[in-house]
Amino acid sequence: MEKKIRKVILNMFICEHGSPHWVECVVLLRNFNFHTSIDTSLGHHRGLAIQVLLDYESIEDTRELTTELLNIFPVTPLIVIGEVDVVFKDIPIGYYQDDSLVGIGRYFDYLVKEGTKGLFESKKI
Repeated sequence: MEKKIRKVILNMFICEHGSPHWVECVVLLRNFNFHTSIDTSLGHHRGLAIQVLLDYESIEDTRELTTELLNIFPVTPLIVIGEVDVVFKDIPIGYYQDDSLVGIGRYFDYLVKEGTKGLFESKKI
């Protein structure tokens, strides 16, 4: 059995398709250093979004990063972070199938649908 490691997952929704800030947000997102050693997953059917498995072991370690993300875009993004135990794979996080990611993803999708903005912590479900 492969050993699981503790990481922090970050799901972020920045803006809707067709937003007047779309191009600026895409440029800012592409130039941001997410402190991750695996590929990120981009895209969301509603607009510009990203999913990142960060190289941090606790939510507390991400405070500086999430504060910066909340302030660099011309619109306030939705950020959902959570601590997860995953088996490390050398593939983009969007292709992981770990059970610990499901609850956080569903919570994120719910908040996106509701139009919520700001920073939220997702507890293990």
